Amino acid sequence: MKTNFKNIFLLFLFITICSSCSKTPSPEISGQTDQAFIQDITLLDASGKDVTAVKPVVPKTVVDLVTGLERLDVAGTPLIINVTVKAGTDLTNLYIRCILSSQSKFAKVGPVMGGYTNLSSPKVYTITSQTGKNVNAYTIKVISQ
Repeated sequence: MKTNFKNIFLLFLFITICSSCSKTPSPEISGQTDQAFIQDITLLDASGKDVTAVKPVVPKTVVDLVTGLERLDVAGTPLIINVTVKAGTDLTNLYIRCILSSQSKFAKVGPVMGGYTNLSSPKVYTITSQTGKNVNAYTIKVISQ
């Protein structure tokens, strides 16, 4: 009985190890999911309220009709986003909520957004596409009304 249990256990272990080691091919990364653009940005205060007074103007991206890839509408546009916040907003404790463009959905943002940060002076955020091929550095400037 102990031998049967031991053999069954070893067979189960062997099958588990063999099946977990099989390599699944990863999907091919296309240019249409390998971009690095910000589409929109919102700032929240410590209570979670939107303190954005005026909708920020984010450098516009368009889809190139030939390649189907996103690009800046005007080549060479400075990647600066000015965000005007309501008067009295504490600029030293703001939460940034950023929306990446549809072709940038797998991009990484650095430094990481997801906590409260001091935006009393301009701060640079780097958007890096999933392959690292496309990198854009955006300067976020907050202006109080």
